[in-house]
Amino acid sequence: RVISFVSKLGFNVDNDTLNSVNKNKELLKNVSVERVRIEFDKISNGKFRNKAWELFYKLGLNEIFPNMKYINSYDVTFDDILLYNLLETGEISDFWQISKANIRLLNKAKELLKNGITDYNLFISGFIASKYALDYLKVDISRYEKLKIKSLKDLNIKGNNLDFILKNKRNDCLNHLAKQVLDNNINNDYESLLKEAKKWNI
Repeated sequence: RVISFVSKLGFNVDNDTLNSVNKNKELLKNVSVERVRIEFDKISNGKFRNKAWELFYKLGLNEIFPNMKYINSYDVTFDDILLYNLLETGEISDFWQISKANIRLLNKAKELLKNGITDYNLFISGFIASKYALDYLKVDISRYEKLKIKSLKDLNIKGNNLDFILKNKRNDCLNHLAKQVLDNNINNDYESLLKEAKKWNI
């Protein structure tokens, strides 16, 4: 609560309070994960979160919780911290009760950061994983929103238009066409796409 108030108001904490926090920090192990997450969300969204996270780590409060050992900036959200620790350690503790779906999204973001922020890599990662990665890099989400296409449905050609040359390989070809469009190698029009599909099938 002290840290979340610092994040919201930006005040300096007096020494007696700091000493009390330091003396009693192990009691945080008795606080429910739901309550902890609420406070971390408040810290993440505060105007002075840089100052708050810096104090949080200076007091060693991160040592009470899993997946908070590493930090690359104090201007972060809790999700940024989880992602950075996932990059460093390759795992997220069950303690946080994160759904399998969200863990998959964090892993997608991890792969996106590992493979590089290209248009095609953003495309195959999807909006949420891309947002995790772009937020982590302090890049505006408009980088994703400016993609020429965001799903295979946005291609101006459909799988059944390719059946006569592709048989059972339509999805492989559609992904190839998406990459060519996003890499600016071809235009997203039917004739260009069909021509590239025929070339791909040779």
